[in-house]
Amino acid sequence: MPRQHGIVAAIAVALTLAVAGHAWAIDSKSLPPSSTDPQAVQGVTPASVVATPKPDLVVKQDSSVSKKDLQLGYVQWKVHVRNEGKKKAGPSTLCLTIRNENNELKASAEKPIPALNVNTGTWITIEASYGSVLDYISTDVVADCKNVIDESNENNNRKNAQLAP
Repeated sequence: MPRQHGIVAAIAVALTLAVAGHAWAIDSKSLPPSSTDPQAVQGVTPASVVATPKPDLVVKQDSSVSKKDLQLGYVQWKVHVRNEGKKKAGPSTLCLTIRNENNELKASAEKPIPALNVNTGTWITIEASYGSVLDYISTDVVADCKNVIDESNENNNRKNAQLAP
């Protein structure tokens, strides 16, 4: 297609960039066309890049597991799941996994996490029985374990503990 000078072309561009765990959006109004090439996009400035708010679920606190329960082959965690993001988080799932010293899965459980507004949280008790006394167990508690929420930070959803009766 030959270049046509002096023609102002409307370019509708929707562009999303992932930068350091954040989504960035550029709207078409901030991208004027080039005066020499109507298909070229110019004018992307820091002012035209806007952060897209996202939720961020964090497992903030946890209660300790009793030695008596461990000796009975049972784990119960009480965890606080909090949305520290900039947008409401929809409902998701909290998962607990229990593995032995050989990393073999011994038990697992799931509990629903309700939708959480910005800067709010909820306490959830999750438990699982693995049936026999083990010399060592590793537990993982993960918020949004099914990854249904697009979060600003996917790396702070987990609490891990190594326990021995």
